[in-house]
Amino acid sequence: MRSSSVQIVPGRIGRRFAAWWVCLLLCCALPAQAIIREVDPGKLPKLDADEGLLLIAVDSDVQLRSVRISRQGVNLDMRSMRGVEAGRSSQLYVLPAGRYRWTSVGYIGEYRLSKDPEFGFEVKPGVLNYPGDLLFRRTSWFSAVVHVSNRGLLALDWLEKEHPALSRSQRFEYTGHYPDPFPAMYREATAQGRPAEDRTLDPPQPGTLPIALDELWRPSRLQMIELNPRGDLFAEVVVFEVPGSGKKSSKGGEGGGGWRWAINLVDIEKGSLVRLYESPKPVSRLDWADDRSLIMSIGRSHEPDALIVAHVVDTPEGRSYAKVIVPRVGGLVKVLADQPGHILFASASSSGGGRVVVHRLDVRTQKALDRFDFAATARLNHGIDNGLAFFADATGRIRMAIGIDDDGNRVLIHGVDGQYRQVMVLDEEADFDPRGLSADGNLIYGLSERDRGQRELVELDPATGKVTRTVYAKPGRDIASPMFAPSGELIGASYLDNGLLVSHYFEETNAKLYGKLQAAFPGKAVTILQRNPAGRKFLVAVSGSDKPTDVYFFDADTSKASLVSETRPWLASHAFAPATTLHAKSRDGLEIEAYLTMPRGAKGKVPLVLFPHGGPIGVRDDLYFDPEVQILASLGYAVLQVNFRGSEGFGTAFRKAGERSYGSAIEDDIDAALALALARYPLDETRMCAIGASYGGYSAMVSAIRWPGRFRCVVSIAGISDRALFFTASDTARSAERRALMEKMIGNPNTDMAEMMAYSPLYRYRELSLPILLVHGREDLRVDYEHTRRLVRMLNLAGRPPALIELADEAHGIEDDENKTRVWGAIAGFLRANLSDPPAAAPAATPVPAATTPATAAPAAPSASDKR
Repeated sequence: MRSSSVQIVPGRIGRRFAAWWVCLLLCCALPAQAIIREVDPGKLPKLDADEGLLLIAVDSDVQLRSVRISRQGVNLDMRSMRGVEAGRSSQLYVLPAGRYRWTSVGYIGEYRLSKDPEFGFEVKPGVLNYPGDLLFRRTSWFSAVVHVSNRGLLALDWLEKEHPALSRSQRFEYTGHYPDPFPAMYREATAQGRPAEDRTLDPPQPGTLPIALDELWRPSRLQMIELNPRGDLFAEVVVFEVPGSGKKSSKGGEGGGGWRWAINLVDIEKGSLVRLYESPKPVSRLDWADDRSLIMSIGRSHEPDALIVAHVVDTPEGRSYAKVIVPRVGGLVKVLADQPGHILFASASSSGGGRVVVHRLDVRTQKALDRFDFAATARLNHGIDNGLAFFADATGRIRMAIGIDDDGNRVLIHGVDGQYRQVMVLDEEADFDPRGLSADGNLIYGLSERDRGQRELVELDPATGKVTRTVYAKPGRDIASPMFAPSGELIGASYLDNGLLVSHYFEETNAKLYGKLQAAFPGKAVTILQRNPAGRKFLVAVSGSDKPTDVYFFDADTSKASLVSETRPWLASHAFAPATTLHAKSRDGLEIEAYLTMPRGAKGKVPLVLFPHGGPIGVRDDLYFDPEVQILASLGYAVLQVNFRGSEGFGTAFRKAGERSYGSAIEDDIDAALALALARYPLDETRMCAIGASYGGYSAMVSAIRWPGRFRCVVSIAGISDRALFFTASDTARSAERRALMEKMIGNPNTDMAEMMAYSPLYRYRELSLPILLVHGREDLRVDYEHTRRLVRMLNLAGRPPALIELADEAHGIEDDENKTRVWGAIAGFLRANLSDPPAAAPAATPVPAATTPATAAPAAPSASDKR
C-alpha cells in the first residue's frame, strides 16, 4: 500500500483521449531484446526466462490524461497509458523483470510520484505480477490524493473475465511490501467453479422506532462557547439547518450540506440573545480581545478563511454592533491582555516560500487594519522561518513554535527576540507533547510517558531539552490535558476516571470550588469551560451517559448556577438510559473497565448487544452521551462497552498490553467483562449480538468464531476481515516508519502470516455460520472495501450470503446523516429479526481452536499467556 498527497506541476491538457490504453515501446530506454507488449484478451503469451506479466489497474474519479510507469535505473519513462477513463481500468503487459515505479499522473497538470519511494514495485520473472490498484481522487482543481491499494479480488475477477485461460494457468502474485495469501486460497476454493454472482441480503425493515434516528444524528447545536473578561456576556457558536440544501453531515458546517454556522451573543444578566454572524464555513475559535471586542475565526484551524472582530458598543441610547475584518487570510496566535484591542496574528508571507509571519495588530478600527503594513520585515517571529504554530508569553513575545525542519520532521523551537533554537524533534522517540508555556515563557509544559507508568504532565527546560519536573501524575491514569487560567498560569490537569473527565486543581480555592460544583451535579461530569480573570464567573459543562451536555453559568459570589445553553435541546423530552461501570479481571489478571447500559423499564431477562470500540490501541469508550448506545437501549437491548487492553487512558503498561493481542488477549478481556455482566445483571445469554466498527467489527467477527453459539448475529461496520490485507490496503501503512509501527502493534505478515490467518475472519469464513450484516464505504482508504468484497465472496462460496449495506461515497466513517439513518435503521431491523424470543435450546458457548484454512494449515489459536 502506498498513499500520498502529491504536488501538481502545470502541464498541457491533451486534446485526444483514447478509448483504450496504448503501450509505447521505448527501445532506447531498455535493452533491444527487452520487448514490452500488451496482452490481448484471451491470448496466452510466451514468456522468456527474464520476463514477467504485469497487471496494471487504475481507479480514478476523473478522466486522466496519462499515467506513467518507469523502470528504475533507466532514464526515460515508459509511457504506459493515455486517455484513462473515469472508473476502474485494467491492462496486462509482458515486460522484463525488474524494479518499476509509478512515475506520474497527468490530469490538469502533472502529479509527480517519482520522489516517493512508496510508489515502487517489483516485477518477477515467470509470474503474473499485481502491484495493487493506483487510486486517484481529486480533492480540488489543483490537488489530489494518490494511493495504491491491494484489490486482489477485483484483479482476479478481471483476469477471469478477460484472460480466463491465463488466469487459471499462471501464478498470480501481489508484489507489494507483504505477501497476500488470499489469491492462493481463493483459487483452491474455486477450483470447481465460483458463484455466478455475489448474492447479498437486504437487512429487515426496522419497523417503528421509539426515537427518530435523524434527531440522534443531528449535530450538536452548541459547538463552542466563550465568556468575556467581565463575565456579563458570552458568545456561542451554534449549528443550524438550512432546509433544502442537499446532503447533510453530522459534522455540520462546510461540507455538511444543509448545516450552517452562526455566532450568537448572549447577555447573561438580561437573558437576551443577538445573532452576530452566520457562515457557510466552520468557526474554528472565539476569543475576546477585551470586554466588548469578540474575535471570530472563520474557517478550519488548518485552513483559515477570515478573522472578523465584532465590537459591542454600549451607549445610554442602547447597544449597537460594529464589525471589522482583518484584510488578510490568517489565524489568531494570542490576544494581548495588557494591550486591549490588540492581537498577535499569523499569516503566509507575501514573499512566498511557505513562510508564516506573525504581526501585532490593532483590531479596534477598520481604518487601523486597512493601513497596516504586513511586510515580512515587520514580523515578530524573526529567526523562525519554518514555524507553523506559535506560542507567546504573558507579555506577547513569541517564545515557542512548532515547525517543520528540512527533513520534514515536526520540531519544537524556543527562544526570544529573534534568537531561537531547535529544542527537539517531536517524534515517538522524544515522547513529548508540548501543550503550553509558563507565563514568563521560560518553561514548556507538556505530556510524556517516557520511563513512566502513565502519561504525566511534565515541565521541560528548553535550554537543555530535558524534563526537569513532574508537575502532576495520577497512577494508572493518563493525563488528558493541562489547564491554564486566563492569565496563562498553569492551574491544574484533567484525566478520565470511571469514564468521566475529572479536573485536578493545584490551588485549594479552585479545588474547593470544583468540589462544590461536583456536589451540585452528582454522577455527572462537571468541567469548567471558561472563567473570567477575576475567577468569580464561570461557564460550566455538565454531562452524563444519559443526558447530552448542558452549559451553566455559575456565579461564585452568589453560589448560583443557571442553565444558559444546551447542546441537543430537541432531545430534552426523551428519557435516556444511564450506564454503570464494571471492573472485571481478564484471564491473565489484568483489570478491565467496562460500561453496561441497561434499557429503561426493562422486565425479565434483557437481550444484550456487545459493542467493542475501534482502534484498538489509543482509543477508548467513556460515559458521555452516545447516540448509538442510546438507540440500542431504546430498542430494549442492554449494551456492553469494554475498555480492553490497549485502550487509552489507563497507563503505559495497559496500553502496551494491547500490542500483538488482536483477536486473542483483547477478546479475552471482552470475554471477562461479558462474563461479569452476565453474572451480575438480568441479561439473556441466549439472545446476544456483537456489533462494532473498524477494529470493533473485526472483534465482533472474531468473537463469534472463538465462541460459536454465543451470539445470534454479528454487525461489522468497515471491519477488518483480513489482518494481512490491512498492511497492503490501508493508508495506515503509507511509509516504512508506519509499517514498522504496525508490525510492532499487530505483527509482521512476512514472519507471522500463519497467526494472522488464524485470527482473520476471512480465512475462517466457514465458521461464520451466524447471520452477518456488513456495512462499508466504497471510498474507505483506512480499511479498504476489499475486506468486505473478499468476505462476501467467500461466504457466498459457503452458501451463506451476508446482508450488506454498501455506501458509495463514504470513507472510513459514516458522515452523511441520511446514510447514518439508513445504517442504524437497518441495524435495528437486523437485531429485531435475530434477537427475538430465544430458541428452544441455545448451543453452548465453548471456545474452539483456530481452524484449518482451505489453502494453509493455521496453528491453533494461542491463549493470552501464549501471546506474551
